[in-house]
Amino acid sequence: MIDQSDFELWKERLLSSEHFPASILIKEAASSVWIASGLAKISAIYGASIIQRLSGKPSRFITPIEYAQNNQIQCLPILVSLRGNHTDAIEVAEIIAARKMSASLLVTADEYGGASNIFRNSIFNANIASSNLPSRDQRFVNCKSVIMLSALVQKLVYSSFGSMNKPLISRSSLIEAWSHAKTSSENLLEKISNIKDLEQKQIIILSDGITSSYAITWQSILSESGVATAAYLDIKDYTHGDHIAATRTRNAIYIVISHSGIKEISQIFTDRFSSLFPVLKLELKSDVHLRFWENLFVVINVTSGLTSLLGYSNQRPPKDPIVWSWRDWGKIIQQ
Repeated sequence: MIDQSDFELWKERLLSSEHFPASILIKEAASSVWIASGLAKISAIYGASIIQRLSGKPSRFITPIEYAQNNQIQCLPILVSLRGNHTDAIEVAEIIAARKMSASLLVTADEYGGASNIFRNSIFNANIASSNLPSRDQRFVNCKSVIMLSALVQKLVYSSFGSMNKPLISRSSLIEAWSHAKTSSENLLEKISNIKDLEQKQIIILSDGITSSYAITWQSILSESGVATAAYLDIKDYTHGDHIAATRTRNAIYIVISHSGIKEISQIFTDRFSSLFPVLKLELKSDVHLRFWENLFVVINVTSGLTSLLGYSNQRPPKDPIVWSWRDWGKIIQQ
């Protein structure tokens, strides 16, 4: 469950007056790609969505292997990694150095990690935006790392376009979003706990966009916590025909992430599909500046409750010793 230390970390990082010189890169870039893996992709997708919302400039998320396989990408590369020590992050940093990009940016909590060292020593016009690493999180996933990286990303991008100079976010608005998240997660958990044969169901997350920052947060945390491998899709596109397998097997649970921009579509879908399936609708009530956070805190609370239902309450899931012993997965680019 979210606790007071999560709120304090969030408030401290989001309301700080910290300035990021690297923000000028984002402001001046015609387009950008955010590169990340694991839980860091939540923050990366969020960063891309903020740029598009604030400036209208093209910005998207790609995985390390996507970036490695396409040497024609001219966009500003923004690598997001908690410590920068994973082989994916190090290899991406090496690729950026080899391609001699005119500018690049690393977002991290460790300015002396492996990727940071490559940026500092081998890359022309490399920039690092960093923040202090939070205390180690012993929950089902490292929730505090997601909070820290996402707050760093939001501060960085907002300052790029001058948005942090406006009173868009206040302590009272944080408290309100936090309260909404707690209430919504309690309601969702109550409904989920009453679903028969929960573990045998396919969870399908629906929201706005195939790379929705709301949906990827659900998918990533549910998967890494060991709860479920959820699918996530665009809610309107899903009605074109992606639903056919689900309607044939009748084995799905839907989580619809709604907000003011897709309220009508979400309600129509919920009304129709709830006659055949369990449909859980999450109505995000915060404004656009805090909507991501309200959703994130709901995900953390719901996932925590589900780990309890599955028998490993709020802890990291049991690891398969065979799969966990597999370490070398190969390089993301062949020489």
